[in-house]
Amino acid sequence: MSKIQQDEYRSLLGEAYKEADKVANSKPAPADKDKVEKFDKAFGELKTEIMLATSPARAISILSDFVEATEEPVLVDRIRAEFSTIIAPVIGQAELEEKNKLTDLFLETQRKAKGEEIIEAEQLMERAEGMSGDRFFGLAVMERVSEIHEEAAKYINNPDAFFEEYPGTERINTAMRTEEEVILEAASEVD
Repeated sequence: MSKIQQDEYRSLLGEAYKEADKVANSKPAPADKDKVEKFDKAFGELKTEIMLATSPARAISILSDFVEATEEPVLVDRIRAEFSTIIAPVIGQAELEEKNKLTDLFLETQRKAKGEEIIEAEQLMERAEGMSGDRFFGLAVMERVSEIHEEAAKYINNPDAFFEEYPGTERINTAMRTEEEVILEAASEVD
């Protein structure tokens, strides 16, 4: 039963991972034509403003405001793609603290360029991967199983190892029933 339940559980996690992967590797939706035109104009002006900024701090502030105001992931991705060119006039004069701000701002463009849906899909993929490696049964179940049989408790979370050690046992029909099956059978007898 343990093997069947774990195989089904891991299969469902695998399916969830595949579905999340489809979303995570999808392209962001294209931006509205009017938004793209406004962005292109503002982006050109941004580059000029950064070159004319009187200090690295001022240039960083201008760039930060622009990144914050840009919502469309596909447009933020354009900022991310040109980030090194945009900050070129600033980076040579920037102090360590300002360089750290630029690093944080670049990471923010990477995050925003993905979009919330892709970020959520990546988090789901990480969770599914982590959950598939976790022990399936917790301590309470393991303690109850050890009361029945120590050998069963040893393999409850790794039934494949049991079947490797005892080949041929996977075909034995134990006629064990789940708690749900027992309850349903008892309920049908009462009716």
